[in-house]
Amino acid sequence: ILPRPSEPDRKRWPSVSQALSMGTAAGGRALLDPSLGHIAAGAPADCVLYDLNHPTWTPLNNEAAQLLFSESGSTVTTVLVGGRVVVDAGRFVDLDIEPILREARGVLRSTRQRNSSLSRAVQRITNDLLQHA
Repeated sequence: ILPRPSEPDRKRWPSVSQALSMGTAAGGRALLDPSLGHIAAGAPADCVLYDLNHPTWTPLNNEAAQLLFSESGSTVTTVLVGGRVVVDAGRFVDLDIEPILREARGVLRSTRQRNSSLSRAVQRITNDLLQHA
């Protein structure tokens, strides 16, 4: 998410604390809601629990850095939103994901069909450019 690989100067990379701030308090400010992005009595509360026995977290030596730069979501076990469990044991509680996935696949197919002539034109232009390079 952060532009670390494309920036060769490590001094310009966001630090772990800067990245955490971007995703928490700064995120709340960006949404114009200063009550978001921090832990405090009465503040909205969401919580994500991770499987710390997964290789992503091993060895566990810098939780914040590993969360920001290694975790892909594959180790999420439980998610609470507004105090309600929405993911349990890695599965959505009140959401049947299969119809959503079917619809998304259909959208992809129709988009590819709709753009097929454009894709062929881009391929021809690319081939022409490569031949004349």
